[in-house]
Amino acid sequence: MMDVSSGEQVKDRGDGRTFGVKGSRKGLPLIGIFNENLRDFSSKHKLPWLLNAYTRFSETFPNGFPKPSEFTSLNEWEDSLIDTVGGQCQFVWVGHVTWNGFREVFFHVDEPERVSAALKQLASQESSRSFIFGVEQDAQWKRVGIYFRKRNDSPD
Repeated sequence: MMDVSSGEQVKDRGDGRTFGVKGSRKGLPLIGIFNENLRDFSSKHKLPWLLNAYTRFSETFPNGFPKPSEFTSLNEWEDSLIDTVGGQCQFVWVGHVTWNGFREVFFHVDEPERVSAALKQLASQESSRSFIFGVEQDAQWKRVGIYFRKRNDSPD
């Protein structure tokens, strides 16, 4: 469990424990990896903005999952996102989902304008993997909350 006192900075790169989620959507497999620290995170109110970034795979299996040749590039891209976001604001790496030819990475942040400007700059670099991103207010963490429910939890 991660608890943050009122004056402490929130910067969680997701380097600690993670948990996996397996399922399917529209007949295709879905796999997610999420930050275990956020299960009982009491300072969600400090990070009311959801940031999500997507990249399309260039080499996939018929089920939409990336071929092994994609993994180095995917990991480097996700690390560059984490470094960019972490350099601009308070944040937590929430996790990522792989589905239907895409990887989607989730963060919760406190400074959407600064991080958006930094990500636009990253996306414009030739060395960067092609991606798009969006930021929306989600103070209750509803969009990613489904991934953190325990098996016997009922929907909100």
